[in-house]
Amino acid sequence: MSIVFSNYSMHTGQRYDHDWFDWCVFASSDEAELRSVSAVEYTLHPSFPDPVRTVSDREHRFAIMSNGWGSFLTNIRVVYADGHEEFTSHLVRLDSDWPRSTPAEFSNEQDASVYAVLTEGKYRWRSVDAVQKKSGLSAASVMAALDRLEAANLARKSPFRSIDKKELWGATSIVGIAPRLN
Repeated sequence: MSIVFSNYSMHTGQRYDHDWFDWCVFASSDEAELRSVSAVEYTLHPSFPDPVRTVSDREHRFAIMSNGWGSFLTNIRVVYADGHEEFTSHLVRLDSDWPRSTPAEFSNEQDASVYAVLTEGKYRWRSVDAVQKKSGLSAASVMAALDRLEAANLARKSPFRSIDKKELWGATSIVGIAPRLN
């Protein structure tokens, strides 16, 4: 069995005199094949901090997300539940459009309020505290709305935390949809 990998990318602006992109590599094989996988180890270009990264999140198709300015080949080790391993590679291309989602309507006012905060201003990611402060909702209401928005592919949790170690969230119309099993 050979697991297939794909990637998304999204232009996010200029940095260090280069066009800069967010990108995501993930296992695009069907769900039945992915049930036998326990982890995926990615070896990124050596210019990345901590270039060897292991992902065990099957629900999100063993996705790894990062950013940079150029295409590169990532080596991949697939670890199966029965202990055997498979080695492959994937060329991370920066010309593949990252899918995004925009809501037609919201089921309630809280979801609409939280989504409005996620999409306003210049920042792509927001902490729960910031969403709570701007929306005027309680922390529990904000988290419940974020959970509903995530289930509807309208928001997603960031793969990284803020400088002060807080969880960050973004609207998928801005930051793109995270790959996941159906």
